[in-house]
This record gives sequence, C-alpha cells and structure tokens, in this order.
Amino acid sequence: MLKRFATLVLLVLVSLRAGASEPEEHLIYRSQVAAADLPLACQWLAAAYDIPERVPQEILLKGYDYADTLTALAFMSEGGSLNRILEVRKDHLWPEVAAHLHMDPHQLPEPVVNILTFGRNFPPPPVLRFMPDVRPGLAEKIRLPAFSPTLPGPELVEEFRLNGRDIENIRHVLNDPLGVPDEDLLLPAGHGLQTGDWVMAGAIQFLKPFPMQTVLETRRGVKIGWPEVALVFSLRPDVLTEGPLAAIYPVMSGTSYNGILAGRKRAWFPETLPLKYDLDRLTVSERAALEPLMWRTYRATPGEKALLKSSQLDLTESAIALALTRMSQIDLETFLTHHAQGETWTQLIRRYAIDTRGQWPLLRAIAIREL
Repeated sequence: MLKRFATLVLLVLVSLRAGASEPEEHLIYRSQVAAADLPLACQWLAAAYDIPERVPQEILLKGYDYADTLTALAFMSEGGSLNRILEVRKDHLWPEVAAHLHMDPHQLPEPVVNILTFGRNFPPPPVLRFMPDVRPGLAEKIRLPAFSPTLPGPELVEEFRLNGRDIENIRHVLNDPLGVPDEDLLLPAGHGLQTGDWVMAGAIQFLKPFPMQTVLETRRGVKIGWPEVALVFSLRPDVLTEGPLAAIYPVMSGTSYNGILAGRKRAWFPETLPLKYDLDRLTVSERAALEPLMWRTYRATPGEKALLKSSQLDLTESAIALALTRMSQIDLETFLTHHAQGETWTQLIRRYAIDTRGQWPLLRAIAIREL
C-alpha cells in the first residue's frame, strides 16, 4: 500500500513538473515565447564573449539547455577550445570535462560553478563543430569589412561580360553576403566568376590597396585558387579560414561540409521550442548565471537594475526596456512609467520615433508579448 502511494505521489510530482496542470493553450504560448526570446538571449551571450551570435544560437537550437550553453562558453572564456569542450561534454559530466581540459572548474564565475551539476540533456545533444574554432574575440576577428562598390560599375560590367542576371546575382549577394543562403555564393557572376568571388575581391580591396578589378582579373585569368590569390596580394592565407573571409571562402572551396560557419547568419528559427528554453522557467541558478550577461550587454547601471527589479518585469522585458532606453537615449524611468500606465512597447517605439531597423530579435520578443 505504501509503495503504491509513493508511486502515486511521484507521478503527481512528475505531472506538475511537466506543466500538466497548466492549460494547453498557455503551454503552447510559452513555447512560442521561448522561441521568440532565444535570439535576443543569444545576443547577450555573444556580446559577453565577443563571439558571433550564430554560436550560441546553434548550441541552444541543437538541444543544449541554457545551463550547458552558459557553462561551455565559460570554459571557453578560460582558454578552452569550444569544439573540444562540446566534444568531451557528450560523454562526460562537467567536472570530468574540466579534467580533460586540464582546467579547474572552480575558477569559473561563481554563478556558473553553481550550475555545473545541473542538466536536462538526455539524450545528449549532437557534437557541434564550428569553423573556425570559437574563442573569445572571434566576432571581431572574422568580421567582414564593409566595402564598395556594392554594384558593378560600367567598366566591370564590360570587362567581365555581365548580363542582367549576373548583375542581379551580384547585387543580391553583396547586399548581405553573410545572410544569403550558402548556395547563393556560388551563383554565376560574370565570365568564369561566382558571386562569392566578388565578395572575396571586395574584402581584399578593403584590406589591401588594389582595385577590385585587379583582384578579379587575377582570380579569373590565371585560374588559381584563392589561397594563391591571397599570397599574390600579400595576405596571409589564414585570412580565408581564420580571418574576415572565414564565412565566405569555406563555402566556395567546399571545406564547410559538416561544419558550422560561425560567421554566417542563421537562415531559419523555429516558431516553438521545448519549455526548458522558456526564460521564465529557468532555475534560480540558471537565471543567476544568465542575468549578468544581459546587464552587461546594455551596460545597466546599479540604479537601472534597482528600477527594473522593483518593476517586476521578466528578464526579457527588462532587456527590452534597456534596449529601447539605449536606442532612444530617453531615461529608463520614463519608459517604465509609460509601460506601467498601460502603453505597449510598440506604442512607446512609435511615441518616441525609435529607429529599430535591424533589431529583429528585439522586435520578435516584443511581438510575441503583444499578440
């Protein structure tokens, strides 16, 4: 009898933990909130370590929870290779990972130490391989320079026999070389050239005082590979795999197979995620490890932190308020007062004519809250 009672209690606890006591519509909504908030949270993680946003996005969306992601990045910040960390983590607990890396886990920030024994990853997520390997400061190291022209001029059109389709391909790729699908870098773009060649030539033109036409002629005329072209123009070959062209050259050479190019933008994000990704459902320890990264991203002052804590906004809404404050240069208290009086974040953006171009993670987090 006692055994049956214990089993019943256990089933009830498991049911409550899984959210069975909550209406199904609410659970679906929270799974949508989790998916909407993830790109914004990845901005905090990326800013904390100066790594591309693609890195935390891929780790989380491949099945790692926030605790594992925070821990992996913390080990990376202490000098570890992220590829190696994720490889060892597949079969080992975090203290064992530290031993393999010859690192002392207790040297990590205290909030991370508190989540070393926490995990919701069963079965283990797949091992990820980033190209290049991720270390702090990678975002700056592989940033593709802004260059011109973004559209071939008359001389280039004539020289490379560009037709209307070629010009449209080049315009399309040069407008967002890191955001287009990988295959778009291989579109035809003139006699013997692909769109990726124009991106490569434009970056080299920025890095070295040579016209784009000269770089493209070298690539086309002699039929040599980009590593040799880089040497011709006095660039170290690792600029192609470890520097500004690390998100372009591997696609063109085919070496990105089975690897994630850290510098490229992710093309697709899910509409829903498991509830373990809901920031409101993080454990106290997980939140304590994630929240300081959010504060650091927006350079929150002690006064602003106190205001937000007293406002009882959730973690993402606190970030929204801080982001709008920074973008508008209007004080946080003003935003919080309007919001407390019933104005939505969208209405506040309109009230103060805040320019939100390019802020899709922020706008997505706002939109899900204003359905």
